[in-house]
Amino acid sequence: MVVLNIRGVNGGNTQIEETRPLTPADIEWAAAVVTRSFFRDSGMVWVLPDDDVRHRLGVVMASAFIRYACLEGRVEVNVGGRGIAIWFPPGTQPPQEPVLRESGLWDVPQMIGDIAWSRIRSMMSDLEGLHRTRRAEPHWYLSLLGVDPDFQRQSIGTALLQAQLRRVDSAPLPCYLLTQTAQNVRFYEGRGFRVVAGADAAEGRLHLRLMRRPAKDG
Repeated sequence: MVVLNIRGVNGGNTQIEETRPLTPADIEWAAAVVTRSFFRDSGMVWVLPDDDVRHRLGVVMASAFIRYACLEGRVEVNVGGRGIAIWFPPGTQPPQEPVLRESGLWDVPQMIGDIAWSRIRSMMSDLEGLHRTRRAEPHWYLSLLGVDPDFQRQSIGTALLQAQLRRVDSAPLPCYLLTQTAQNVRFYEGRGFRVVAGADAAEGRLHLRLMRRPAKDG
């Protein structure tokens, strides 16, 4: 199903952002969008410091994660090929070996090397307390929201976010996400999320905030 997010701009002109579920044919460009969107992310730079390596392996890692999300969650994309959102539903459990193998995540540690993999595991350990907090209640989890840097600030992220929030509100259930920059916190606060906890990761290079959006009343 295609969802239309309509917003007024420039004194009444209307721009329509379309979103739809990701298909297998979208994985290649969607992985490129994720890689570009998070290329300067502090955590990614810590894991893969070299720009060329981060670009090459970032696409591989993003492709595997998107395939995993297709198996276990919901992946929404912008029709124009500029943005992607990955959500996991209530009750999602850590992936088991068959899913890891099918998605390609099983091969990631070997591809990125011991140092990079140890840093990913370190971040996962640092953030476990935040994940325990969110797992205390049924919820939808926004694992990733990425927009191509050349097309940011055009309401693509908002359209992707709102498409799923409308579905969540019909349940209704709370939502959680992790983010790090003050700019991102303000963006999500404008969509009903509030910071409920925080933690440092990547040897102090990251300060992650856990944000929660309550279930819609009525």
